[in-house]
Amino acid sequence: MVAPPVVSGQSAADTPPARRRDVRGTLLRVVLAAAGGVLVFLSFPPRTTWWLAPVGFAVLGVLLHGRRARAGFGLGVVWGLAFMAPLLRWTGEFVGLIAWLPLALLCAVLIAVGTAAIAVVSRLPGAPLWMALVWVADEALRAVVPFGGFPWGKIAFGQPEGWYLPLASVGGAPLVGFAVALTGVGAAHLGRNWRLGAAAV
Repeated sequence: MVAPPVVSGQSAADTPPARRRDVRGTLLRVVLAAAGGVLVFLSFPPRTTWWLAPVGFAVLGVLLHGRRARAGFGLGVVWGLAFMAPLLRWTGEFVGLIAWLPLALLCAVLIAVGTAAIAVVSRLPGAPLWMALVWVADEALRAVVPFGGFPWGKIAFGQPEGWYLPLASVGGAPLVGFAVALTGVGAAHLGRNWRLGAAAV
């Protein structure tokens, strides 16, 4: 039996259920990515809610697990923009919107390069370790590219107090950022395994 042709101007009710679920799923992932980025922003001073950073990374870990690099890049742009746009708002006081928003977008794109790689390594054994290492590598990239680098927004800068601070005396900002990212994506990994184990019982 031949399927009826798709007519332009179809109502939402005529859209196949699978396609509607895909659209809703995509929108939900975008909203969650934005929420994760905002959580990391809220972990930065002058607030003392440093513990929100690993929560934001847990959201990222859930979203990126098993995804393709392209999906990791797109979600990373959203996550990075939600993080960097409010964090860099102070630059708008000096250069206006013309520079503030493009700068935030550029930083988000550089973060997305890292999240694309994180999506790829999320399939490897010991995925949380690799995901956190990729994050640190991405921070190192942003410290030198472009124009000599723009390291503003390193996760360690949002951890002037709390559990992770002692690590700075051992491995500096990279170790602090690694620990925060590992806590978040590791928690997401454990939660996913627990859910799968519970479903198998």
